[in-house]
Amino acid sequence: MEGRRVFFAAIVYAAIAQLVLTTGTLFTIGYLSDPAFFLFWNNMMSQGAGPAGAEFYFIGMAIAFAVGVIFAAAYELVKNNFKSRNKPVSGAKFGLFLFFVSSVPAFLIAFMFFTLPLGLLLTWLLEGLLINVAFGLAVERIFR
Repeated sequence: MEGRRVFFAAIVYAAIAQLVLTTGTLFTIGYLSDPAFFLFWNNMMSQGAGPAGAEFYFIGMAIAFAVGVIFAAAYELVKNNFKSRNKPVSGAKFGLFLFFVSSVPAFLIAFMFFTLPLGLLLTWLLEGLLINVAFGLAVERIFR
């Protein structure tokens, strides 16, 4: 396994996730600031009115990095299954694969078990699509 590439790809995944999720917050702030959902959010995320504390972002980035390591290592193991003459298509296929095995099940579980608005869940699903396809394109380039 190419440790440096996996490490770099994990950093890229964390950066993509942070960018997409932060941008997505601009569209979902109404849900996040709705008092009806205050009990749902983790105390680390919502310590009352105002933005989340710094530890929320640090832990979020650490989690994103760990997911990036897992996804990059998985790419190295299965990349031959996504071959295409057009290299970006290979990365996009892998990104779609990640979307269908991670974001879609997470969406379905959240829809089934949590009383969150469908609009918020669909926004999260779209964010998952963007993150995973962008990462698929990036990881293909990193491992080329």
